[in-house]
Amino acid sequence: MAEEDVVGIGGILDSAITPPVMSPEQQQVLEYEAWQDLASDTVSKRDEWRMKRQPHEREWFINAAMYRGNHYVEWNDQLSRLSTPKAPPHRVRLKIPRIQAKLRARLSKSLKNRPKVVVVPATSEYQDYLNAKATQKLLDYLWRKARLESRLKQALLWSQVCGKGFWWMHWDPSKIGRVGLKDPLTGRTTYEDRPLGDVLIEVGSAFEVLVADPGIAYIGDQPEIMRIKLRNVEDLKARYPYAADEIRASGSEETFFTYEQQIAGLNPFTWTSQGRNDKTKYALVTEHFIRPNATTPSGHYRVLVGNTVVYAQDELPSGFADMDNPYPTVEFFDTEQAGQFWVTTICAQMVDLQREYNLLRSKLSENLRVMAHPKILVARQHQLPPSSWTSEAGEIVEYIAVPNLPPPQPWVPPNIAGDLWQAVGLLQKEFDDVSQVFPASEGKVSGATSGFQTNLLQEATDSVHGPDIRRMELSVEEAMTKIRRLVKANYSAPRLVSVVGANYEAEILEFSSAQVDEMADVIVEVGSALPTLKAAKQEAVLNLYKSGMLGDPADAEVQRRSLSLLEMGSIDQMFDAARADEHQAELENIEIARGAGNEDAPRFWENHLVHYNFHTLKLKSAEIRNWRPEQVRALITHAILHARFINPQAALQMAEQEGIPEVIPVIQAMLMAQMQAQGQAPGAPPPGAQAPPPGAQPPPQPGPRG
Repeated sequence: MAEEDVVGIGGILDSAITPPVMSPEQQQVLEYEAWQDLASDTVSKRDEWRMKRQPHEREWFINAAMYRGNHYVEWNDQLSRLSTPKAPPHRVRLKIPRIQAKLRARLSKSLKNRPKVVVVPATSEYQDYLNAKATQKLLDYLWRKARLESRLKQALLWSQVCGKGFWWMHWDPSKIGRVGLKDPLTGRTTYEDRPLGDVLIEVGSAFEVLVADPGIAYIGDQPEIMRIKLRNVEDLKARYPYAADEIRASGSEETFFTYEQQIAGLNPFTWTSQGRNDKTKYALVTEHFIRPNATTPSGHYRVLVGNTVVYAQDELPSGFADMDNPYPTVEFFDTEQAGQFWVTTICAQMVDLQREYNLLRSKLSENLRVMAHPKILVARQHQLPPSSWTSEAGEIVEYIAVPNLPPPQPWVPPNIAGDLWQAVGLLQKEFDDVSQVFPASEGKVSGATSGFQTNLLQEATDSVHGPDIRRMELSVEEAMTKIRRLVKANYSAPRLVSVVGANYEAEILEFSSAQVDEMADVIVEVGSALPTLKAAKQEAVLNLYKSGMLGDPADAEVQRRSLSLLEMGSIDQMFDAARADEHQAELENIEIARGAGNEDAPRFWENHLVHYNFHTLKLKSAEIRNWRPEQVRALITHAILHARFINPQAALQMAEQEGIPEVIPVIQAMLMAQMQAQGQAPGAPPPGAQAPPPGAQPPPQPGPRG
């Protein structure tokens, strides 16, 4: 047999054994067909979990109606819809929004101060400190760019109505980022906007969430959860092209959002249906998340459009599977309760009080109207015209007098105003007790007789709301940790980030995922979101200024900074300014350790005593034993150059003892210049020279390399 025949037979056999290579599109179609076995599981669980949630949905709508001002709306079980019972024409229906006032005051306590996020490095290495500082600045940048302050308010508003509000976190590859490009020929840097992607935060309501076990309070402990939402059909087809033929509008599935649409249609009098204007453009999307377990160690995630699975993977999205809360969401509570996921709200506790308050105020108004224009008892024989009895002052009313028949008599109802006002006052007190928002915390004088007493009352009120505000801070902390994870995974290309620096000046940083240390702790400081009194903060700044903790009170610069603190209310700027030289000295130590040399000589604007102490502290550390001799010599030289600004004579002695002749002429020139300026003879110490720094003797010789 010829050699080419053997080769040909081998080729035939290989093609028969090895399957043909499929394109990614063909592989995706096969996976799509296999996914359909998962659809029935998700659909059946979705219907079951929604039935468990439905009893709570009516309460959510009543809460929204009360907040909106529609205090007389009720749920009609026979008609399965909302309705407002009709009232007789003479009935007064006042709507005094006591609930809204209390909820707004309570919300303001959570939003008055922004939660302060701090990134704590995992080790004492200065590089870890720099990475933690850069990560903290990035989180501040994302807080502004992603409008997280506004989204926090929206989530808390939903929590007041439904007991919980949610943040959903994703990576949006279409978002624009700015990069700096350096021309290798000219060395000039240009800046361009490119679709680098960025973190996306969506606010979600409780209407979008379904959970497997309503007895588990924390969403991170749920074995499975779902998110259901109506999304644009064309967007879904572009995202899942292999399933485009199966993606169609599912207007009938809007029943999942009946209550939410009714909330959108609330008005001061009743409600109107506010569904999607064009139901052919939207489809129901169900995201099914399964917590990591023995079967799927990284969890499971699938997406349904209608009742068709369009995506599935044995791993939870966004890389959160190893976290305590593996789902890409964070929940914000109105109140926490043990053993209940769907919790009640402060608003729900005040609904009956609001209705009773409206009833009493309406009765009081009716009583006052009748007393001001009482009814009149008229006999038929008087033949009094129906329109003759009005509330016009000085009106002459004519009637036909009948012998032996008394004239018409006005009927005045009994005065019940006193009892009603007592009942109204009791209800007002009960509003305060239920909401724990007392007059002093709303800016009212109440029973306080001094400003100090008012401050104590406000502080006591804030302490009651402290646990709820702390729970909000912990939710923000959890969200920031998840955002850092998204940044670590997706900020592969360095991008320019603009943050607010000292004195509200822009600080431009180049940031990438290499600067993110996931071992560092993301912490929201306890009580940083608690409301603080401006007067109390100003008093604290004044006390620090008078005690000299901010610097010499006679120094004009200290006075200027103290005034800025009184206006801005931020003491961190002063501390950051005080540590600027410490950070610079640490950076110099790192650069010398890397072999960068000592090209940057100390300059006059540096705090030379701080630099000298930090450099000599490094020379005393055990780490110096691992340095090369040229690195140690460079650090000693740099420390001596700082010492010449403190005490030139001591610096000259150090240079001679350490055998560093190259710096001796520089020190001698400075010493001679100071002596000539002071008119002194050579060798005499210049007047006003700083005292030698602690340990001004020559630095110790390093030991042998370890």
